[in-house]
Amino acid sequence: MKWKHLILSFAVFAALFSCTRTNAPLPEEDMLYRVECFYQHNPDSALQILDTLRLDRLSEKELAHYNLLWVKVNEPYWAYKPESDSMLNEAVQYFSHSNDLYFKALTLMITARYEKLAGNEAESVKNELQALEVIEQCMF
Repeated sequence: MKWKHLILSFAVFAALFSCTRTNAPLPEEDMLYRVECFYQHNPDSALQILDTLRLDRLSEKELAHYNLLWVKVNEPYWAYKPESDSMLNEAVQYFSHSNDLYFKALTLMITARYEKLAGNEAESVKNELQALEVIEQCMF
């Protein structure tokens, strides 16, 4: 009787462990959020961490998040990195149709900054105003 109880307990534990393991976030997805926080203190190291991520393991949303972070971290080099424009455009395409207001506002703010540095003041102001509208939606 004790053996049956022991085997049954082990089977239940193994089933629970396997369920929690499959539902755990991938290390790459978790790392994106850590990079976002780390960026505030050490932007150069944030880029090194982004370069280690396996992009093929990211969902479409996480890839758009990666693109935003990459553009944000590379801001001082936007004029020298042509991929900044295409990566920002990919993030804009994804988050402009998203219900995630945080990323929508963040995308608009980064786009406004990008436009301002490119000399497109009117587009910059337009994106900043749209970002403020999105932020106001979060307050209610």
